[in-house]
Amino acid sequence: MRNKKQCIQDTEGQKHEGMEEMEESCSCSTLLHDGDTCPICLNCLLEQEIGFPENCSHAFCMTCILKWAEVRLRSKVCVVCVCCFSFIKLCCVQQL
Repeated sequence: MRNKKQCIQDTEGQKHEGMEEMEESCSCSTLLHDGDTCPICLNCLLEQEIGFPENCSHAFCMTCILKWAEVRLRSKVCVVCVCCFSFIKLCCVQQL
């Protein structure tokens, strides 16, 4: 499976300071196991697009983490580690 990288800005569409540099260095390839699930919906992560908050490596269904960020207008935090984030990285993953 080919890896693709894309940085997605926050749900309000605001451009953050330094976003251009972050997009260039955005690295999000990861390996997932068959049993890995989204912490929000508990669906298998291997069957959909994956999103990572920029400040941690927790994987979510892209639709779940985008919806979570939309609901959390003031403080966008990772569901797992409560680390603040301002954008989400979109990745295709490799299966082990």
